[in-house]
Amino acid sequence: MIPEEYYYNHFKEHLHEWINKSNSHEKYLNIWNLTDKLLSHIPKEELVFFYYSLSCTILIDQVMYSYFKEDYSKFEKLTLYPKMSHWLCIDNANPWTILEHIKIFRLSEYNKISKREWERFFMFFIKDLKNFFNENRFNKAIWENVRKEMLNDNQISWSQSGEAFHYCLSKEN
Repeated sequence: MIPEEYYYNHFKEHLHEWINKSNSHEKYLNIWNLTDKLLSHIPKEELVFFYYSLSCTILIDQVMYSYFKEDYSKFEKLTLYPKMSHWLCIDNANPWTILEHIKIFRLSEYNKISKREWERFFMFFIKDLKNFFNENRFNKAIWENVRKEMLNDNQISWSQSGEAFHYCLSKEN
């Protein structure tokens, strides 16, 4: 399966099912609910795509909230992206923590992911973001500004996954 196919055709359904099974609020999710039992509805071969999709949607939501507050309300209404926390409080976990979660709890699946596959997913997601920001007019959150803020944010390049995302973002024209 290619990233676009998963993201456009399966991610939202898998996300909502996970939210329902975990009794989470649709807007605030807890990383500790990424369990086999609560993710059992997702075919194993699509699980990595789920993790990457979840990480990237949380990432762009955090970027918008942190750097483009005046556009955030519109963005939130358009996307309805969730927030991720570590505990019972809403502490906005770094989105790459989700992928670190795979490394710790699903090592065999994590080891099957090549750097090329990471980059393929990230390149797709970056292209999707660029299209989104070009199609939806925001006051300050235009693609060039969003990209610049992500490139300058040290938290974006945190972890191996973050470094791969940052590398792909730096290659995007």
